[in-house]
Amino acid sequence: MIHCFQTLMNIIKRTRRSSDIVIKKNHDSSCFTQGMAFYNGLLYESCGGYIGSRIKIMREISDGHFVVINERFFDEFLEGLVVVNNIIYLLTWKNEYMYLLDSNSLETIGRCYYKGEGWGLTYNGKYFIMSNGSTFLTYVEKPIVGEYIKIINIVDIGVKLINELEYVDGYIYANVWYKDEILKIMDAGAGAGLGSGAYSIIDYSWLRAYERSSGVLNGIAYYNGYFYICGKNWNYVYVVKKN
Repeated sequence: MIHCFQTLMNIIKRTRRSSDIVIKKNHDSSCFTQGMAFYNGLLYESCGGYIGSRIKIMREISDGHFVVINERFFDEFLEGLVVVNNIIYLLTWKNEYMYLLDSNSLETIGRCYYKGEGWGLTYNGKYFIMSNGSTFLTYVEKPIVGEYIKIINIVDIGVKLINELEYVDGYIYANVWYKDEILKIMDAGAGAGLGSGAYSIIDYSWLRAYERSSGVLNGIAYYNGYFYICGKNWNYVYVVKKN
């Protein structure tokens, strides 16, 4: 197991985005959103909690809204997810294991293991990238059922409480717990799994005009040139142009 720690100079550029909302889509406000990802045109979402923890698959219907086509409940407090090659990789918060699920049936294929907490998860085409609520992003090899994940690199971004992750076109987009903003983190070494640590900040606090009484921004999914932005117990998913 390789532990390669990096503390790199971060380039911070605060950018306020007033992007137009393309459309608002329905969202189950009982879902304490932990992770979101598109795969084969379907939206996968994990909902955390000690009661009602679940994963669901949703299809967009003709009126532009989502309907749930499959759903599974769990005893564990679920966290972030990513779907790769018909397998859902689903983190748990404090159980120190990751579920591997069939992307259609949601049946368990197996579990793999890691140390510490699981928060966010994404995939850059070669390595899986995890967050754990600290300032670090951890690059790991493809998880293998029954084994501990193999760590390739750990990058210090310098921002605490990094949460949900989404990888798009050489960048890692990251929610930050308690903040209505998204970090756009350069993944300059995607082929080698070596992130640069440089980031800019995209401000989404303007969504508070629509979600005044809802929880923190958390949930990023990318599909066909648009971000689908959500939060914990939000009433809507907001489709926003990619900046």
